[in-house]
Amino acid sequence: MRPEFDLWRSGEHNGTFRGNNLAFVGATAALRKYWSSKSFAAGVWDRAELVKDRLSRIVAELPRGKAKVKGRGLMTGLEFSDANMAGEISAQLFESGTIVETCGVNDQVLKLLPPLNIEIEDLKLGLDAIRRAVLNAFSMEHALAS
Repeated sequence: MRPEFDLWRSGEHNGTFRGNNLAFVGATAALRKYWSSKSFAAGVWDRAELVKDRLSRIVAELPRGKAKVKGRGLMTGLEFSDANMAGEISAQLFESGTIVETCGVNDQVLKLLPPLNIEIEDLKLGLDAIRRAVLNAFSMEHALAS
């Protein structure tokens, strides 16, 4: 390559395998602002514990082996033994105004990925909606099986 073409100016070195420069700058600013005190990290931990506790309670209300809590921190979800269940619950939640995606090899996990700084009350509302949708889906499944 000719040397005059082998020069990069600020912001020109970009591409899908090199990372997203704007994301790097944004992430750096977020780390400096939000993670500069222990209170933010403690708040994230509290939210993660709330999610794990509430999802564990939902699993305990279901027939044994139908679901389990999976994930880490706020990147947590419910993995269902019936791969169709997560999609049905996600669709039901969407109809009622709550967006929860699915993931996993067979989309068998109802994935939670809330903002790290979500208000506790909003998180509780979302978890309540998930509980209602999960219990409703399982009661419908039981009704269809009868």
